Amino acid sequence: MKKARMIVNIAMTAVLLCLMAYTLVGETAHEVLGTVMFILFIIHHILNRKWFGAVTKGRYIRCCHIWNLCFCKKADRRISVSAYSFSFP
Repeated sequence: MKKARMIVNIAMTAVLLCLMAYTLVGETAHEVLGTVMFILFIIHHILNRKWFGAVTKGRYIRCCHIWNLCFCKKADRRISVSAYSFSFP
């Protein structure tokens, strides 16, 4: 389990670095990498689900929930304006 978490964290870091190099990777690759980042984000949360049980006992619960909600909303917004990865009629 720890090895899987480490692999996902390293993959998220690598994808994030590629996402920040928008001019180098191009728009199509940027959209695909954004989708991969969102999938890795979901996997990351599944692998670290015990953390959510522990954080409810702490003082950072609102901040963490707001951060996760913002990330999901941002991903939702990006999917709706996607020009290459997702085509909507």
